[in-house]
Amino acid sequence: DLMYLDGFLGLLDQLRKDDLPKYERRFQERLNEKVIQEIGVFHAALQCEKQEIASKIGVLNESLEQLEYRAGTFMRLEPRDVSDREIKDFQALLRECLDDQFDGDTSADEARFKRIEKLIRRLREEERWRDKVTDVRRWFDFAARELDAVSGEERSCYEDSAGQSGGEKAKLAFTILVAA
Repeated sequence: DLMYLDGFLGLLDQLRKDDLPKYERRFQERLNEKVIQEIGVFHAALQCEKQEIASKIGVLNESLEQLEYRAGTFMRLEPRDVSDREIKDFQALLRECLDDQFDGDTSADEARFKRIEKLIRRLREEERWRDKVTDVRRWFDFAARELDAVSGEERSCYEDSAGQSGGEKAKLAFTILVAA
């Protein structure tokens, strides 16, 4: 209504004087920095857990080397990156959320923010998926290699306990438990 025109023009003058677009840009910059920092901290924490698991496998392998598996052999565990599609996709999405973070390009910032929003929404809404992909223990597959104690040559390799009898599976599991 025309009677509100003076109030409207006063508000418009105040907005121009306060230069709100400048603050909007600053707000977006700070938001992007903070969100990227938090995603970076999350990624780093997961990587630290991954390194810790690899380190523990190293210690376990030192113990396994001291235990005779069969006459003249010992076992060594080899951690491998898992081939599970959901975990691989999560890892890729997490890396993509951190890509191009120093470009300063508004369109790149918006695209990255949308990737982050998609990731956060999925983590929040899909409990089964979240529990699976953030459990770093699931990021590994393992092979158990039976090695000759003298030459270090491989005598057998066990992956997913395929082709083993119940007794062989139990022996392997008990050997690893004793070493642990």
